[in-house]
Amino acid sequence: MLGVRDFDGAFSYGVLGLALAALVVSGTLVALFRLRASWIELARGRVAHARPAAGLFLFALVTAVIYTECRPTTLRLERYLVPFATATIPLTAMAIDWLLERRRAFGGMLLVSLVGLYAREVFDLHGHFAGTPVRFFCGRVDELSRYLVRSPIRFAYADYGDAMITTFLTRDRVVVTDYQNRRYPIDEANVDNPAVILYDERDGGAERTLRALDTEYERTRVAGYRIYWPIHYDGVARVPLSRERWKITATTDAEEADLMLDGDPLTRWSAASDESSHPALTLDLGRDETITGVYLGLGGRPVTAFRRLLVETSSDAEHWELAKDASWDFPISFRPDGQVSVMPDDVQMVLFPARPARWLRLTLLETFPGQIWTVAELDVFGQGSGGPIFQSPVLADPSAFAVAEHRLLREIDRHPETSAALLELRELYRAHGETERVSAVDRLESSRFSPTVSLGWRFDNALELVGYDRKSLGSRQTEIT
Repeated sequence: MLGVRDFDGAFSYGVLGLALAALVVSGTLVALFRLRASWIELARGRVAHARPAAGLFLFALVTAVIYTECRPTTLRLERYLVPFATATIPLTAMAIDWLLERRRAFGGMLLVSLVGLYAREVFDLHGHFAGTPVRFFCGRVDELSRYLVRSPIRFAYADYGDAMITTFLTRDRVVVTDYQNRRYPIDEANVDNPAVILYDERDGGAERTLRALDTEYERTRVAGYRIYWPIHYDGVARVPLSRERWKITATTDAEEADLMLDGDPLTRWSAASDESSHPALTLDLGRDETITGVYLGLGGRPVTAFRRLLVETSSDAEHWELAKDASWDFPISFRPDGQVSVMPDDVQMVLFPARPARWLRLTLLETFPGQIWTVAELDVFGQGSGGPIFQSPVLADPSAFAVAEHRLLREIDRHPETSAALLELRELYRAHGETERVSAVDRLESSRFSPTVSLGWRFDNALELVGYDRKSLGSRQTEIT
């Protein structure tokens, strides 16, 4: 039902879009022809001899280009109809006026339809903004901009509206980018010593995350904002430990726990039960180590992050010491030089001073509302010596042959009832010229999914019973698959 409804909505909007496009195109062609004398006068430089409608046409054209090329991509596609229709009202009016002169009934119906459609979209757009928890509007950026220009800050992360407008008001002296979608071309900006700018009413701001990362920071309040700057790394040289002897267990969905150590960011473990049960992970490092933190890769799904996590260490797996009670509310990572970054945003870390340990226990205390805690890759930081002060784990390329093959073979074993992984594995082998392995997959697929008795029964074009296998288990028992 949802799929049909979504398709119908997209189709109706597509038809309306095509109708509007046809109207605009026809109106444009008519206007161009009727104003042919004005174009000649404008080309000769005699603006006073051109009709005012020609200037109106050019203004509408430029406005339409601005709206279509610079539209905000955070809005749904059909929302573009309101600004686009607004920008092309002069053209639409010309087209309807031309139609009214020739076919009054048709032009009148079209005018009423467009006014109704436009009013509907205006109310729909209002409802969209009113019911959306994400804030698309900006705060008192004039005061914020004046403060930033006077401060030593030259780059910052902020919310969408504040980022773009603040950069404009500071005449690019301070570049502010959207921390969620990073719309500004960061490669072209100096991102040294970035600041984090959040709304003052935001619950907790970024402070809990900054404490979880063991950073030192200063906080300033300006015109309804919290500005975190400067943010200092704790100075501990960190490098990921080798996973060679690691063993991991989980209190829930334990058979999937080793997926956190397979190096493939597309495989993941999830806490199957709700947060009230406080699922936990216990990691045996295989030997005594000096550890300085924990790295959690979320596999491209930042919404599955923990909100509060208890990190404990032990030397004998019996007596546990608290390393950190960590909370997370803002995406912060570090560059190799120890400077703050928001890329990637699907990474969580808990950092603390160096401490000896062999066992590590992570206990979930709180998740984000409606989400399930998920970990794609788990790493532990040790102490580094030489090189960058902060070294992130290097994850495997999920599209690499060996990694993809291992992932698909595991899926085939875990889900023998479906051929999806088999088909994907066959395409992988074909792409790499592994003809013998393709044949082996074909044989396995045939044995699993080619019935000995073919039926081909269709049920209202929604389901097909291909056939079945029949196996005698004795004089009174028969197995049908």
